[in-house]
Amino acid sequence: MKGRTRDIRLILAALVLFTAIAAGYLFYEIKERVANDFAVWHTADLVIAYLKTHDDRWPRSWAELKTVQIEDPAGFIGAKAEAGEYSAFLESLERRVAVDFTVETSELLKAELRSNGPPFRVVYLRNGKSAHYIDAEPNWLIFNYLRSNKRHHDI
Repeated sequence: MKGRTRDIRLILAALVLFTAIAAGYLFYEIKERVANDFAVWHTADLVIAYLKTHDDRWPRSWAELKTVQIEDPAGFIGAKAEAGEYSAFLESLERRVAVDFTVETSELLKAELRSNGPPFRVVYLRNGKSAHYIDAEPNWLIFNYLRSNKRHHDI
């Protein structure tokens, strides 16, 4: 009888441990997914803000991209914009998101529409995963900005 009680306790302890590990992993994955979704979205917004203030010239580096002055940093990144958090936020974007700084805006405007995704891939996660909110895929956001900009209707 004692052996059976001990076995049941061990099984219960293993189940509790497994559940705790699974819950921790799930929490981590959800947190990372949300962070990745926001990171690519905010990076696309930064690129678009840069294009708007630089005659649609494509940025050449993160250093150039970080020069963009967001009108409402608190609205852009939330309450963390105070006390120098904005520059830390930009650093976190750079660590998480890659931008192809070698392309030209004119190349992007000539991109052909595809049925299975955006016409180009210039903003993406460094870890190779694909993450974005519905209607906030970064490359579509950039493409839609470029196509809707009146300056480019003759290109």
